[in-house]
Amino acid sequence: MDANTIKSKLNNFWAKNIATKPIVLSTTERSDSERKSILEKQIIFYASAGWSLETQTEFAAVMSSGKRLNHILHLLLSVVTLGFWLIIWLFLLMVNRITKKTISVDKFGNTSIQNRRV
Repeated sequence: MDANTIKSKLNNFWAKNIATKPIVLSTTERSDSERKSILEKQIIFYASAGWSLETQTEFAAVMSSGKRLNHILHLLLSVVTLGFWLIIWLFLLMVNRITKKTISVDKFGNTSIQNRRV
């Protein structure tokens, strides 16, 4: 194979499999049961990836990931180690954040996901 053939095959592969295609939003209104089903699938997808469900309404849900720090334990460790543990505690406060996703389904069945760190 020559270089042009390889290049054209790579370009075809890129265009079919990798290149991002524009997202087409639906303009057909969906029934309530269809919208609930779409939301359920999104919740199951994120739950299987380790996210936990915090709250859910009819067409929206809040998922969270991460764990809160046990501040009492870190305070006790700081007292016992005469303050040396404060460095680790401050580092954990900066790094260990809870991430939340708000998933909502509009009347056309399109999902929107908003991320935020707490």
